Amino acid sequence: MQQVIPASLVLALMLAAGAVSAQSVSSFQDGSDREGQSSGELFFVIQELRQEVRRLQGQLEEQANQIERLNRQGRERYVDLDERLVDVGQRLSTVEDGMAKGSSAAGSGPGLSQGGSGNLVAGTVDSGASRDRRNYRQPDDAERAAYGIIQKRIHEEKDYDRAADAVYDFVEKYPEGDLTVNAYYWLGEIYLIQKNLDQARRAFSIVVSRYDDHRKAPDALYKLAVTQQQRGDKEDARRSLEQVIARYPNADAAPLARNLLGSL
Repeated sequence: MQQVIPASLVLALMLAAGAVSAQSVSSFQDGSDREGQSSGELFFVIQELRQEVRRLQGQLEEQANQIERLNRQGRERYVDLDERLVDVGQRLSTVEDGMAKGSSAAGSGPGLSQGGSGNLVAGTVDSGASRDRRNYRQPDDAERAAYGIIQKRIHEEKDYDRAADAVYDFVEKYPEGDLTVNAYYWLGEIYLIQKNLDQARRAFSIVVSRYDDHRKAPDALYKLAVTQQQRGDKEDARRSLEQVIARYPNADAAPLARNLLGSL
């Protein structure tokens, strides 16, 4: 015998099923909304992190540039100090030479005179032409390799900033050697190319003053004159060119000095 389900029970079951279905739909929609809200928040967090990374990268780059500037300024002061030490040494040498000449003149009697007028000429500096050439320390393989890096950065890569850095490292690591003088000369060339005339003058002056018997001295003295001319110091340039001709008449720089002297 078939049982008849009361209509009231059917209605109750339909209402319960509808409520469950509605709750499921509502739950799904709420989950989707929450997921969408979380995705949006994550997007903005990522954007903020990217902005913060860019800001920090900018600060790091700025600090790196500041450090590089400080290093370069410190090394330029190093060359400046080196030139001043050379200048002090020259003055002391001049004073000592003057005292020696004065003692010699006093001991030789009244019939001898100094400088053609009976007085010592102040400020005269030995040109180095009459002195014996010193024996410069010759480089080993490591030093030659380091010097080769300088040449490569100058002539092949044209990377003058890094070349200057390599020169500073070189003269600090390998002082008072044959290639050290060359390195100072090329430092002057680098600064002359970059139109940093003050530093070029200092670098060339170190070669001219301290290493005036070195093979690079005539070239350095000529380039010192070129630097002085570009600085507008024509009288200084003229004197330097005249010194090239007088001190190093057989050097390759002598005819160059004559030509430039004629154009001043």
